[in-house]
Amino acid sequence: MNVYSIHRRGRRRSFNVPAARPSAASLLFIVLALAVGCGGGPPKAAPTAPPAPSTQPAPSRQSGPAAPPQAPTQTTPPTPAATAAGLLAGLSRLIDQRGAAAQAPPAPAQGKILERTLAETFSKAEIDDLEQRFFVYGNYLPAEYAVDWYHLRFTSQDRNGAPLQMVGQLFVPRAEGKEFPLYVFGPGTTGLKDECAPSHEEPTERNWGDFEAHLLSYAAQGYVAVMPDYAGNPATGLQYYYIAEMHARTMLDAARAGLRFSQDQPPPGTAKAANAVFFAGYSQGGHASYAARDFAASYAPELHVKGAIGYGPRGQVYTMLFEAPYLAPYLFYSYAQVYGSDKVPFRELLVPTVTRSLDEDMATKCIDEVPYYYGDYSPWILQPDLDDAVDHNRLDKEFPVLKQLMDSNDVGRAQSDIPVLILQGLSDTLVTPQTQQAFVQKLCSNGAKVTFDTYDGIPHVLTRQVSYRDVLAWMDAIQQGRPPRVDCGR
Repeated sequence: MNVYSIHRRGRRRSFNVPAARPSAASLLFIVLALAVGCGGGPPKAAPTAPPAPSTQPAPSRQSGPAAPPQAPTQTTPPTPAATAAGLLAGLSRLIDQRGAAAQAPPAPAQGKILERTLAETFSKAEIDDLEQRFFVYGNYLPAEYAVDWYHLRFTSQDRNGAPLQMVGQLFVPRAEGKEFPLYVFGPGTTGLKDECAPSHEEPTERNWGDFEAHLLSYAAQGYVAVMPDYAGNPATGLQYYYIAEMHARTMLDAARAGLRFSQDQPPPGTAKAANAVFFAGYSQGGHASYAARDFAASYAPELHVKGAIGYGPRGQVYTMLFEAPYLAPYLFYSYAQVYGSDKVPFRELLVPTVTRSLDEDMATKCIDEVPYYYGDYSPWILQPDLDDAVDHNRLDKEFPVLKQLMDSNDVGRAQSDIPVLILQGLSDTLVTPQTQQAFVQKLCSNGAKVTFDTYDGIPHVLTRQVSYRDVLAWMDAIQQGRPPRVDCGR
């Protein structure tokens, strides 16, 4: 579209006019006509130029006689054929450029940055202090770079195609002129309501995972690190909890936003993000990481995904009911919002003492309250018939609709060459080693290349800390072209 402006009686109006594009045939005709018109007829002899004035200095007594003047150079004008050939070459380049522009896929609307605000700059010394607080096993690494911390708003898309505005945090190494891989991190469960979102965490007051220290530690080692808040239902403001497609879109659009941050007027002094993406996540975030792996090829094919990482990840949703029943109210309430209360009748699935104030509790209770509020004893939370079906592995027979919905949101379902890293504490009771081993077998049977690292005596909450150096080594090996260890069949 070309934009034209006209002036009428002191007023300026702009309007769009479709730009007419001549066809290749018409352009060829114009070229040939120009060639004949500009260079037709026999070539004429070039006029003899007058002798150029000498630029030689006057000879001195020692220099001897001056050299004879050289004849002026005559230039032969191009023939009509040469003129036409040159114009045709230019036309060919023009057609090629137009064809390439027509074939290039348009930039996706999702992942567009709407707002960015510099929150703070962390020096290397400040990062070292935070890391010593976070890495309780003394396995932190001294920061290689200072880091800028940004708050972002960016675009995504709802399950029905409606636009969403997302919130995220970006941690950029201060290393101008360098380009680093992108590390997109999905946080663990923090709560359904916006007030419980990871972007509202204050680690020294309400620690939901100390995600700030986690992201800073990776950025300080040479990664552009992004952490989004999970997408929420615009009508209710409640998070889409363990909805695989929405977790995937959240992570993939956060990756797009991280790349665009470097492309759209990057701040001076900061590194650029390379299109070499690692997805990672803790607990629920591990589910999000593997969901991004499943949907990457269809939803964001322009991203070059190098690996997917899970720190104590939950890949199979139904296991939550017997390993962390206090999270069941979050799950059922969210599923009822998404799939309908006829398919997920949460008031018939949860005991009355839970449902009595569930609307208020889902809008107010964050993860640091829920385990103590509901307790970790399933009969206090689940209705007896549901609790019994969970205990005896009869969900698919007695609650087939609920089981099918949970299974449809399991991850690791797509066949993909993107390698997988799973970090598992052997003293984890929230996602047990037995559950994780079953998930690994499922991934392997689907053709995934899985590296499975386990840690003796480590509970769920310390999986990220103890595996820090192993994760960096795994990502570094992939970037250097070395295939990671595959533990399938071992």
